Amino acid sequence: MFLGINYAAYKLPFLYNADLSVMLAMISVGQWYLCDHTKQGFMLSMIVAIAGTLAVHLFVYSGVYW
Repeated sequence: MFLGINYAAYKLPFLYNADLSVMLAMISVGQWYLCDHTKQGFMLSMIVAIAGTLAVHLFVYSGVYW
């Protein structure tokens, strides 16, 4: 279900990439609210999202991924 919603949001035509990012962020917060609804879960998901994004950026800029 989660992958389907994110895939559908990705396939919608957006004028800017920032619009897509905002849409996916709102969907993710809504999914957290429906499924977990705890502050600890929200904080953990934010930490994992930020750490994962930073790790991918480091991999791309270091040349591991092209």
